[in-house]
Amino acid sequence: MNGQFNASKQGSDLHILIGVTGHRDLALESRDRVRIAVRHALTVWHQAFGARLRVVTALADGADQLVAEIAQELSIGVIALLPMNRAYYRSTLLAEGREKFDNFLKNIDVNDIIELPEIDIKEEADAEQRAAVQYEQLGILLCRQCHILLALWDGYDAEPLSARMSRQRAQRGGTAHVVSMRMNGEYTEVPVALFDQSILFAERLSRLELARSGPVLQIATPRISRVMEQRTPGQAIWWDQPMPLPNISSDIEAVCPEVVLDLSLSKHRSILADLIPTTCHQIIAASQQLGAAHVMTSHGCKAKAKELGVPSAGNPVILRLVELFAQSDLYAYQAQQNLIGSWSPGLPWPKGGGGRRRLGALFAFGLAIPIASACFEVYCEYGKDPLWLMGYIVVLALSFALYRLVVRKYGWQNRYQDYRALAEALRVQAIWAASGVPLAVSDNYLRHQEDEIGWIRLALRGPSLMGIGAALKVRSCRKHEAEAVTEQSSMTIRERWIIKQGEYFAARVGTYEQAVKTSDRYAKASLIGAYSLAVALVCVQLAYGGALPETEPEWLREVPTVLIGVLPAIAAFFLIFKEARAYEDHLHSYNQSSLVFQEAARQADRMELAAGHCSAYKAEQQADWEDLLIALGRQALMENAIWIQTHRARPVGFKSGG
Repeated sequence: MNGQFNASKQGSDLHILIGVTGHRDLALESRDRVRIAVRHALTVWHQAFGARLRVVTALADGADQLVAEIAQELSIGVIALLPMNRAYYRSTLLAEGREKFDNFLKNIDVNDIIELPEIDIKEEADAEQRAAVQYEQLGILLCRQCHILLALWDGYDAEPLSARMSRQRAQRGGTAHVVSMRMNGEYTEVPVALFDQSILFAERLSRLELARSGPVLQIATPRISRVMEQRTPGQAIWWDQPMPLPNISSDIEAVCPEVVLDLSLSKHRSILADLIPTTCHQIIAASQQLGAAHVMTSHGCKAKAKELGVPSAGNPVILRLVELFAQSDLYAYQAQQNLIGSWSPGLPWPKGGGGRRRLGALFAFGLAIPIASACFEVYCEYGKDPLWLMGYIVVLALSFALYRLVVRKYGWQNRYQDYRALAEALRVQAIWAASGVPLAVSDNYLRHQEDEIGWIRLALRGPSLMGIGAALKVRSCRKHEAEAVTEQSSMTIRERWIIKQGEYFAARVGTYEQAVKTSDRYAKASLIGAYSLAVALVCVQLAYGGALPETEPEWLREVPTVLIGVLPAIAAFFLIFKEARAYEDHLHSYNQSSLVFQEAARQADRMELAAGHCSAYKAEQQADWEDLLIALGRQALMENAIWIQTHRARPVGFKSGG
């Protein structure tokens, strides 16, 4: 085993997580073949994802320790996800396994060791039943948070879904159960009582869950206790929910959604690389973009992190979450400046804050309409000078080129919206982690969007697992720290998130109310002006026998005609901004969020008042506070999901441009 690989200090990247499940009693005669297959698989993924790859394992005897050993040999970061208290879990391992377990933990950063909480089982249960539930909790977390599940499994399931009349298995938490959970969903595999009893989950996922858990790579692994049938030891089988597969040569057995591979062949390793979901590559690209933005604007990232004001108590994982939020928020702001700028008609000109002010591509598109209209009207009314017609052509051509060659090519709109969504989710995750709430935003965000924005939820899996681990450590430390420290942390979150965000939303309500009124006012004034000029022009012509009177200078006579053509284009200029910037939708969203945060602030005030009068129920009061943060965080995530869907429906640019 090589030197310590500190995954926690590899930067605040978005990680790709490989979850591990497998048998403890690996057959000795086939262990080398299994090891070779695992090494090939990890090498393929390591080449694809580099230092952002993590292996998530419980470090149990057999499969878990085998994969962890190979991962550390390849310098792949390992996250130890222990199903229960470390000391008790260690006692369940064999003597050889305990020694390896201790050595692994010595070479894993303390912040990458997560001990899952004990599930409070209400009914009578023996030690074996309690352990099974803990392993089941571990399995759910692996299925929900890992991008690819690596299963060292013989393929045998004594209780397949087709043979069960209920969701209750007799044998819970084993490898077959975890794989079935991954492929068939929680609703068919896990009783709802577990989700009520575990603090790691807000609810069981729906029967009609649209968000896919992700693929499984099975390495056929014989056990000592049972003879493996059909499969060859070390054979790799890729499973996924229905998806388009790359072109696969005829010598590979491929029955959707299953692909059987021999990873000793380089051609089959290339196939495995091709089978990696595109969302994983999107996550790596996003991580690289955030890293580059951080290098270029490190001062801005520090300012954003300070502005968030999440109490970290020196916890490096919470600091990493805050840093990742700051990077995402700043990157979204930069994309916003390019796309829609610092100002739009109807909104007040931004005050304070440093940096350049930009009008953005949307302003250029909107302004092109009245300018092009003016050029064409002047061309028509003033002697058909080709220079004015050329001006019309140039304005439209430049606008189209800006859209096709810049806005669309570099994906300004998607970048702005995607990274804004990512930042808001990370804000909630950091606050939950600092408050000791071990929930994952990836479980509570964009679960009904499996289209082009589905990658955001998957990108949040790494930070979510980090957040769960940090929150569990906060809960553990809370038992030993003074009550004043906990109260100060709660007060900081109340002031910097609940109150400050509520004030922000309330201010934005006023801003967008004024924006709607101003845009409508100017658009109506332009249309009324055009209508009035047209009526006046008709009256003048009728009064002069159908002809316009002679004027000095002569060019003045055509001005009303030009204005009649240009004023509707000016009205369109304001209406374009109102529609593209979704002023009315923003107003509704901000008003809803303002009301929610105001109600949360009132409830927080009542809790603080109750705590001052009755200090005998600290545990109940803390649980009530955490429940408020969960409800508020989920509401904030829901509002943000609505926001991104609203903006996706309003693309900036030429409709005909795709």
